[in-house]
Amino acid sequence: MGCDSIITVDLTIPKNKDSVVDITACELYTSPSGNNTWTTSGIYFDTIPSSFGCDSVITMHLSIIDPVDNDIIVKGDSLLSSADNVSYQWINCDTDQIINGETNKLFIPTETGTYKVAVDRVSCTYTSSCYSFFSPTGNNHCVSRIFPNPSGGPLTILLNDNQNIEIAVYDAIGRLVYMNNWNETSSVELNLDVASGVYFAFVLCSGENQVFRVVLE
Repeated sequence: MGCDSIITVDLTIPKNKDSVVDITACELYTSPSGNNTWTTSGIYFDTIPSSFGCDSVITMHLSIIDPVDNDIIVKGDSLLSSADNVSYQWINCDTDQIINGETNKLFIPTETGTYKVAVDRVSCTYTSSCYSFFSPTGNNHCVSRIFPNPSGGPLTILLNDNQNIEIAVYDAIGRLVYMNNWNETSSVELNLDVASGVYFAFVLCSGENQVFRVVLE
């Protein structure tokens, strides 16, 4: 109608927000937006839209820590981590407690037991499987090693030399679930058709009865 409408506008124009971050990740890293996953070190960019429609652009200097091949090697009366250039911590699997002072690549157990080693590279930790250890010297033990323990499949029992051996396996409440014997053998592979849980293997050879705790997954 020829009349003016005067409008006062309180206007805010947000700006794009840029940032640069340093990131260290174990084996892989997923971007903040969830749209990307990277497995190698490098410089990457990610964009996150805000509620105002403005973008937050992130520049990431990414360092990926490669996985560590961490296994246990049996060396006579000692255990040896296969990992190099890392820090070590030996752990008692039966109690799930660290063993104070045992932070070297080589570990000499003072008693029969089940052990594992956790190794750290930068900020990443890799833990080995548990291994039952029985010293082959000084006590005439027939069994040198049972592995893997815990096991999701066959269980292997290594002997120090050829032996006549009898094995009986009991569950946690004392029920016999397996029994067999072998003549003049240096190793036995057990395929136990039982439920997951804790079992006890009684191994009789050379007149000696040894008892081992095994975990089946």
